[in-house]
Amino acid sequence: MIVISRSMWVAVRYAPGGWAGLGVSFVIKVVPAVAALLVGFAAVAAGNALLHSLLGLRLGLAGLTPLATGAVLSSYFFGFILGTLGGHRVVERAGHIRSFAAFAALCSVSALLHALTDEVLVWALLRALTGYSAAGMFMVTESWLNARAGNAMRGRVLSLYMVTVNFAVGGGQFFLKLADPAGFELFVLVSVLLTLSLVPIVLTRTAAPAIEGPTRVGFRRLVRISPLGLALCFGAGLVNSAFYSLAPVYVMGIGLATERIADFVALAVFSGLALQWPIGWLSDRVERRLVVLGTCLVMGFSGVALWLVGANQSAAMGLIVLYGSCAFTLYAQGLSQANDHAEDSELVAVSSGLLLFYGIGAVIGPLAASGFMTALGPNGLFAYIAAVTGALALFTLYRRGVRVGLPLADQAPYVATLSTTPLVGELDPRADGDQIEFTFEEQPPASDLHPAPAPAQIGS
Repeated sequence: MIVISRSMWVAVRYAPGGWAGLGVSFVIKVVPAVAALLVGFAAVAAGNALLHSLLGLRLGLAGLTPLATGAVLSSYFFGFILGTLGGHRVVERAGHIRSFAAFAALCSVSALLHALTDEVLVWALLRALTGYSAAGMFMVTESWLNARAGNAMRGRVLSLYMVTVNFAVGGGQFFLKLADPAGFELFVLVSVLLTLSLVPIVLTRTAAPAIEGPTRVGFRRLVRISPLGLALCFGAGLVNSAFYSLAPVYVMGIGLATERIADFVALAVFSGLALQWPIGWLSDRVERRLVVLGTCLVMGFSGVALWLVGANQSAAMGLIVLYGSCAFTLYAQGLSQANDHAEDSELVAVSSGLLLFYGIGAVIGPLAASGFMTALGPNGLFAYIAAVTGALALFTLYRRGVRVGLPLADQAPYVATLSTTPLVGELDPRADGDQIEFTFEEQPPASDLHPAPAPAQIGS
């Protein structure tokens, strides 16, 4: 299946020469330049996704309450927030390659330590450490990708990155079927994947760009720019983190075999990836808030349906496709809504601020959803999701009543993006006027007496 994201279309449409002028250049210059980096990071994303689902499954098998499970797994998102806020300091001190290696080693060791103890508090601390380290690896990868792409190529690099990460997250779920989740083998597999991710990184000869501390817009400014955009990004954190964390508990609770967890989560992820472009296309052609409203209503409907179907396994597998097709576009829609009303010079800072609120929502999500599951049973996960998306739908209607929508010609193009670190905003093609331009040199082997000349920047 070939998926073309809206970001790819935007980058090509407004570049000199259009598709003919940039397609060959992208394939010849950019893809080889970022392929090794993306392959390495795909191993990180797959291992991280496998570990998150495995831990939800193990906690469910151990008989922990949904509230305890949610508390342990929300620790990952707390650590991730800390990593996005402070991980750049580690990179500044140690450099990209050594910091990536350190973060990967911490993730790898954390995965193995889970197999040595069943203490819930220890697992929570390990999840926070994993979240912090994962944010650091995302940060290093995104800064390198930004260095490899000039302005004309950034959108398509973002598209390639988004597709790679989503395929790795969805595909990583199927590793759950390779061994007994009650054993230690899957923890070893996670460690292997994270260790393998180091190979293309430590062998690179490309000097990495400097990472600066993230700049973000304050809460009051975000509210003035777009209360709806802020609410959508916060809400996306609330529902997506709850789904990723507690879907294994839900699947076991309705009587599906543990190996069906992989199918369930992967269906949702791949459905969201496939619908990014159609939703983006529609969002650029009708009043954007109508698309937001439709997305929230579809999520709310599918959430109510998944809540009410009980243990009907066939219905659950079908409805998760409907849910996933909209759920993983919610953050990008919130970001687009905010960008419509932000100044060109503050787009990256707005993205960083919205990402912080996504992270706050992601910490709260598993805890809040576990409360619904405690009261309503495993199907309470989707009762919670229906409640959140219903509230977002009502807020969207309210905002349409108090603020006139922008003319279509004034809307910023929709770009499918990831809710990872503030540096992913640098790859957004909408922020051409607010980009940091990087140059880089090939680092020669130690035996070389003369430095290698710096190649021209790709896409410049």
